[in-house]
Amino acid sequence: MAGLDSRRKMSERLAAGLMVGLGVVWPTMASSEWVPLGEPGQGGRLTSIAVSPHDSSRVLVGGDMLGVAVSTDGGSSWGPSFGFSAWEITSFSWHPVDPDVVWVGTMSGPYLSTDGGVNWTSQRSGLPNPSSSRYTSPIEQVLFDPQDMDRLLAVGGSKRQWNAKGDPDFGGVWQSSDGGDSWSRLSTLTATGSSSSASVSGINILSATYAGGDSDRLYATVLNQGVYRSDNGGADWFKFNAGLPHTDVEKVVAHPTDPDIAYV
Repeated sequence: MAGLDSRRKMSERLAAGLMVGLGVVWPTMASSEWVPLGEPGQGGRLTSIAVSPHDSSRVLVGGDMLGVAVSTDGGSSWGPSFGFSAWEITSFSWHPVDPDVVWVGTMSGPYLSTDGGVNWTSQRSGLPNPSSSRYTSPIEQVLFDPQDMDRLLAVGGSKRQWNAKGDPDFGGVWQSSDGGDSWSRLSTLTATGSSSSASVSGINILSATYAGGDSDRLYATVLNQGVYRSDNGGADWFKFNAGLPHTDVEKVVAHPTDPDIAYV
């Protein structure tokens, strides 16, 4: 035991010396703590949160019952948003250049704000018609093509894995070439890959992202199926799970500049 303790202490000293040599400063426990910001007012479960990349004081919070709450002072105070006819919010997507433009997915399709998240309009032209009894077109996320800001993709799903009635159009990948004014089906993600058929049954897309500024390569996570990849802008997809311990994968994040690196 004495020898083990000695080796452990030596390892700790070596590690500490290495960290000092690398210029690493470890934070103390007292230097980091969480501060409560109050109830935003989005209702029920908090489903998403996003800080504007253009203004770090502007924060949006999505909920599963009352839509989006807005803060313009870094979360010290919160205000409501307007325009939703469906309030089950999924993921936000800020415009890469325009600070006023932000998209959010809902269980009833994509919504657009042109004033930084206060007022919203439904943008589902070309998607399945709405129904008073069920969700027809749940959208988890809207993606901006990194090479063309007017080309958008909207992916059909809900990271909450909502147990929706009827037959919601999970798995659909929708494309817009006019900034979201109209949409057309690009493909549908299935248990085996993807299909161009409009009648095929798709699977819930939990997250999606472009890869490192490449407008051709995308990654997506699909419920119980792991990671999918597209190399032609979302038209065709294939499973991309080699090396993963299982396929219960919920979130994929891409390296900002290297299209060959992604994290799940």
